[in-house]
Amino acid sequence: MIDNNDVSKVENDSIRIDVVGLTNLPEKIGLEQSSLMISALTNSLSNFQNVINKTNLSAVIAASNALNTSSLANLANLTLPFEKLSSSIQINKSAINAISEVVSSYNKVWAGEHLHAIQSITESAKRLIDSYQIDYSKIVSNLSEVLKSLPSPYTREEIEQITLRVKQLAEDGWVIYFQDSNIYRRICTEDWIKIEEEWFVTLREKLADKDAIVELQNSQCYSDPLIKSMVDSYRNHNFYAAYTLASLAIDGALNRVSEMTSSKKRIPVGHNAVEEIDELFIDKSFTDIGLMYWLYNFFKDTKRFTLDEPNRHMIGHGRWEGEITEKMFLQLFNVILYIYDEYDYWVEVIRYEQDN
Repeated sequence: MIDNNDVSKVENDSIRIDVVGLTNLPEKIGLEQSSLMISALTNSLSNFQNVINKTNLSAVIAASNALNTSSLANLANLTLPFEKLSSSIQINKSAINAISEVVSSYNKVWAGEHLHAIQSITESAKRLIDSYQIDYSKIVSNLSEVLKSLPSPYTREEIEQITLRVKQLAEDGWVIYFQDSNIYRRICTEDWIKIEEEWFVTLREKLADKDAIVELQNSQCYSDPLIKSMVDSYRNHNFYAAYTLASLAIDGALNRVSEMTSSKKRIPVGHNAVEEIDELFIDKSFTDIGLMYWLYNFFKDTKRFTLDEPNRHMIGHGRWEGEITEKMFLQLFNVILYIYDEYDYWVEVIRYEQDN
């Protein structure tokens, strides 16, 4: 049975634009080509802004003001920061090159013109800095409005089919973390076993990637020793222990979020924490629907511990008597990766809501 609310939310949210910040702009459903272009553009804006923030142009200005006659012989060295800036952002090259040309011509300037030349560099650099004062939030907001006006690439029937398939995947233990440009059509038309096998390979590679594991350990949403113990258990083929620790990691990430959103005396955990997170989603994409459906299943009532499948409570309360397979653990690790990628975005949304 398709939830019409889910369908309408998907239709209204082909892509989520983060107006709180320019980072972490996950690809959302529909507008497959457009969303990739927008994502690339916004990421470029973010990188551009970071370069500007990290480039110490004020130091260049201060250095130029402090120059004396004896140091003018090495003025050509001043071109280096501007060359690095130019190669990093490839914007306003003409302005940067103009300053570089002024600097490189210093050796040809008579002593009486030194002060004027230095002042020219200072003014040029200040104009360069001023030219980068761009209202990025307005740009992204405008992009969001443009996207909302574009038609959905999916018909209502296709949306219903994809939504149903996404929920079926969640029932089977999977959230769509690894995405390609045709993932939603693939899950509706291809043999699911083929896609599942691809994900198995990629997840095993992630678990073997030491740098990727260190990133998880150093994240804000997971406990460092918990992740380490989980991975060690997996590598020793102790999948029951790995699954148990993974369930604790997911539980901990969710109650970290609910701790920020709830004003209650007790921090919401488990199913209540899932409800807190669900409220963060103003509109849901296909992947959002899949994640929330999975989380509600993972924290659902055990019916006096009679469930015939493991979940957080069956495992956490020591009531699961069956085997835990590698596949079961990999499905949880898949969700761990998903939450890790989304966590910073959730925090930004919470802070934005709290500040407004």
